Amino acid sequence: MTNGARVLVYNDTPSEADMLATKLLQRGYESIACKRGEDALDLVVTARPDVIILGEGSQGNSSLNLTRALKNRSETAQVPLILIANENHGSAHSDGLKAGADACLPHGYHDLQLFNRLDSLARINTMQAELRHRAQTCAKYGSHEISALQLPEKIDDAQFLLVGPTADDEAMLEETLAEYGTIARAHTTGNAYAYLEKRRYDAILINVAAGDEENYLQFCRHVRRDSKLFNTPLVCFAEADCFDDPGAPYLAGASDVLYRPTDPNELKGRLGILIKQQYYRVALLTLYGRPHDVATSDALTGLYHRGFLMEHLSQLVADAHTRHKNLTLALFSVENLHEINKLHGYAMGDKVLQQIGILINTLVRGEDLSARLSGSRFALLMPETPPEAGTAVAHRISSVINYTELSSHASGQVTGEPIRPHVATGIANLEYGWDAETLIAEAIANSA
Repeated sequence: MTNGARVLVYNDTPSEADMLATKLLQRGYESIACKRGEDALDLVVTARPDVIILGEGSQGNSSLNLTRALKNRSETAQVPLILIANENHGSAHSDGLKAGADACLPHGYHDLQLFNRLDSLARINTMQAELRHRAQTCAKYGSHEISALQLPEKIDDAQFLLVGPTADDEAMLEETLAEYGTIARAHTTGNAYAYLEKRRYDAILINVAAGDEENYLQFCRHVRRDSKLFNTPLVCFAEADCFDDPGAPYLAGASDVLYRPTDPNELKGRLGILIKQQYYRVALLTLYGRPHDVATSDALTGLYHRGFLMEHLSQLVADAHTRHKNLTLALFSVENLHEINKLHGYAMGDKVLQQIGILINTLVRGEDLSARLSGSRFALLMPETPPEAGTAVAHRISSVINYTELSSHASGQVTGEPIRPHVATGIANLEYGWDAETLIAEAIANSA
């Protein structure tokens, strides 16, 4: 059986640890149990978890002390760590962040709050691993385009859009984020749409006004429906009792919710993780936007070609089997390409394929790889992605493609008759004993 990220769980109250382990397994994560705090230091080295979750139970500051010990040890300091406090007052939260926790959650946290933070911390590791794999595949073709990819070493030129009315803590927010970049101000969601049409922002920050929660939730939904904004981090600032349902902002598309009073350290840490993730994604999309080395690219679409896809997929399959990780493959087949060629000409058919390639690359996550598998079929590789998440990604992409109209003006026609491609989607998750060809065949068989 394949799993998602490996998560080491420790809580000095066994029932709390067992409950969290069950939730992790239900979400596709692999849970590594740590029964005693003194064993955690060595277990992090030997088990190599992707993320650590420590919960404060009945024995005071045991997890807080363990956080300090893990972050002060060179072998374990770089592993992302989430600390769940046993009290909700601000000092407990601040103490956890000062101890080195990458995220600190209150007692009685909402599950979506935990998993949004866990997903983003795990995704950084997945992106880094995918960059290494992709560089290895490129090197086999004599290409070093990935190795030459420059990622910012620190965040100092980020662009933020702050949406909503002026809040009492706005001066703190501006001072805290001054180290990261600059803030543009939109006092209403209507103004925010105008800002977002003009340029790209590294993160959107939302001051949720009490009594107007639905307006800001609707703004979150709008951002997530926009293919150009879908992956942009969205962070809401709100009063503790602002939402009747604490999960509502997450379901609307928020990356996270920071409740007031906002801890400056948490603000910097949380945005730092989200922006770093965004930097990886933008860097990879920038790479996609440049012409690939002729040795690795498909001449028509500019995506990676079938040979590169098969070489890379074989590498990912071997790695997934070795590390017991998920690997999901989605295939997109243009079902009406023959009809488009017949009615509008082959030049227009080629144009449709090019535009679909562009759409797929616009919508993919940073760690995913898209390629042209065959004439009318595209492939999307999603490493360390469970089938449920992979299905959601694939259906979102296919929905955008199927609702996109292309004009026949592009082929020299004068009618401007709209052309709507129809894409069938096939999804498969790697099973034990499968190779790359079997995974592709399964995805083809599942096409609908």
